Amino acid sequence: MKAFFLSIPKDLRDTVQCVCSDLYEGYTEAAREVFGEQVKVVADRFHTAWVRCGSARQG
Repeated sequence: MKAFFLSIPKDLRDTVQCVCSDLYEGYTEAAREVFGEQVKVVADRFHTAWVRCGSARQG
């Protein structure tokens, strides 16, 4: 993921304020490493629903 983020031209990377992700730690860490600690990381709807549904089925 970090390699993908770094493939984005620097002038565009500098404008990123928010990253939508499935909250996998590897993705969120890569986003913060590349875009800075100030970048907001938000959960995408698909993975949020999947986690909730999976938890409901198990409980």
